[in-house]
Amino acid sequence: MLKKNGIGIASGIKGHHFGIAAHYTLKAANEDLISFVCAPSFPLIAPIGGKEKILGNSPHSIAFPAGHKTPPIMFDMASSLVAGGKVEMALRQGQKVPFGWILDNEGNDTQDPADFINLDTGEIVGSLLPMAGPKGYCITVMIELLSSVLAGAKIGKDLTGGGKGLGFLMVVIDPNIIRPIDELKRDLDEYFYTIKKSPRKDGVNEIFLPGEIEYKNAIDRKQNGIDLNKVVAKELLDLAIQYNRLPDDAEIEDLLK
Repeated sequence: MLKKNGIGIASGIKGHHFGIAAHYTLKAANEDLISFVCAPSFPLIAPIGGKEKILGNSPHSIAFPAGHKTPPIMFDMASSLVAGGKVEMALRQGQKVPFGWILDNEGNDTQDPADFINLDTGEIVGSLLPMAGPKGYCITVMIELLSSVLAGAKIGKDLTGGGKGLGFLMVVIDPNIIRPIDELKRDLDEYFYTIKKSPRKDGVNEIFLPGEIEYKNAIDRKQNGIDLNKVVAKELLDLAIQYNRLPDDAEIEDLLK
């Protein structure tokens, strides 16, 4: 149907966290298709001027297929300034976060990640700030409208179990309905190198396009494995022991066996 009509749109309800948005857009890019994927999340962001988290951080991704000589051009991001996982990691490592990342439960700027999440209970007690202030807030709202309100899915406080009931929107375009794919790939190569080879500021060794660093990292990790910090490795070990994948006396090194 997509190849016949050139455009495919799918909307969903009763979902949950769908993981990495780029996982889906890159699947389309690998088939020489352009795609846009978005979803809301359980409440993490307070509206501009508010102090209560009632909005999700609206993860979304857009990807273009690879050129003849260049990788796909893709971005995958949430609409908050940082992901909540980064704040949680700072708390686990006993570090503060920069001002402008989070608010406490009274809507005040704070550097203490414990004002955002209670590690003992897992409860989100503060809120994330949207990226780019009012602009990020507007993007957050529009993504929720597209991904959940349009489909009749749940949002905000109506979500249960950490995000159960989410909606999704996925749009895929076959560029052949607009122009031949070979011509597009040629122009994608030219576009890529126009940015890549543009003049650099002093001290900058390389200019990267959206998703390029992540694409290179993914290839490297598939070939050479993944580096884990001690905190994440310990959590994986605890899970392996909890689900009887490793014995109670196992150590982190046993994860590699």
